[in-house]
Amino acid sequence: MIPTYNELSIFLISVVFLLLLIFDVGCRNDVLSFYQFAKLSRLAIGSKEFGCAVIILSAVSFFALFGIILSFYHIMVPGKKDGFSELCMKCFALIITGFTGIKCGLYVLETELYKFIIFPVWNILLSIFFIYAAALVDEIPFDHTDAKLSNIIFSLIFIFIIFCLLHFVLQMNWALTFSIGVSCSFSLNRTFLKTQALLKNDFFSP
Repeated sequence: MIPTYNELSIFLISVVFLLLLIFDVGCRNDVLSFYQFAKLSRLAIGSKEFGCAVIILSAVSFFALFGIILSFYHIMVPGKKDGFSELCMKCFALIITGFTGIKCGLYVLETELYKFIIFPVWNILLSIFFIYAAALVDEIPFDHTDAKLSNIIFSLIFIFIIFCLLHFVLQMNWALTFSIGVSCSFSLNRTFLKTQALLKNDFFSP
């Protein structure tokens, strides 16, 4: 089942990613290495391949930056998201889940921690779905419903506890920590949506 993206789920993805950037050296190093244009220039400076690489990395940087900023903005400011905001947040979620899914998958295979393979596999499959749907951006699931303050606070506390447990106590690899955090955010999101639907049905039922 493909999870529904909304402002809360993407906000939680941003929170987990920023926590890792702040507290995990390995995460910072991997992200910085992703943007080392010098390595690409050794392969083909001035060629079409290098130009395409620069364009791709620029697009990744643009959507990642604005996706994070807009996820924080819309979680605080109620109202329907405009097309630009929705596109940036969707692309940010696609990029970060795909990148960390592959990174986490390689880590699991290298360390033979196969019991955790479900988390990177889920992220990769999710990214493949959105890559396939990228040509039809309007068809990508996105719920414009504003998140409730109680749900936001509970989710932040829960995600922070999960992060501290995985990062500081268990000292897991950053990509695996992120993958588990994303899975938890989607689980919380589905729980809130189902609870709200049940309460709404009970309220309007005769």
